[in-house]
Amino acid sequence: MSKSILSSLLILLCTMLCSTAFAEISKVVTKGQARFTSTAPLEKIVGTAPVSGQFEVDFTKPKVITGMFEVPVAKMKTGNDMRDDHLRGDEWLNAKKCPKITFEAKKGKVTDFKAKDDKGITTIKADVEGVMTINCVAQPMLAKVIIKRKGNMSKVGSQFKVALADYNVAGKKGVVGEKVGKSIEIMLNLKGK
Repeated sequence: MSKSILSSLLILLCTMLCSTAFAEISKVVTKGQARFTSTAPLEKIVGTAPVSGQFEVDFTKPKVITGMFEVPVAKMKTGNDMRDDHLRGDEWLNAKKCPKITFEAKKGKVTDFKAKDDKGITTIKADVEGVMTINCVAQPMLAKVIIKRKGNMSKVGSQFKVALADYNVAGKKGVVGEKVGKSIEIMLNLKGK
């Protein structure tokens, strides 16, 4: 092997190792709650559901954010047991066939980054692209996310809307648009380390 080829390989190897050594990818396991709101002419419904998941990001130089989050449909609550049973039924979220709602974060574009402030808090704001799966239907989704970290503790917040028609959630005829909103507002509040 010639010296120039060997030198090139060593430089390439050093570049790869050096860039990996300085990356501080953190895997954060989270738990928390989703709050969902349906606003329709005849009724406003507010519910909650547990959310668990994990994400990975370099808190020193955030460029890529990936992760997976899930909500068990059976644990979604609206404050009315009969409505909760309907919510899990075949015409709505079909909990037997599709037991989980998931969001797989594929990549995040950082829109704002503030390294540790005077209180030791690092803040990342990002537009996270991924795939949301509801009622066994997967659709691309963009979610605005705020991540705050102090020490090894992280908080994640996000707000977005989900159109029921995009996920083939039809409900009982005449209910969507009258008693249930065509779009559902989702607010996430997660903590992890």
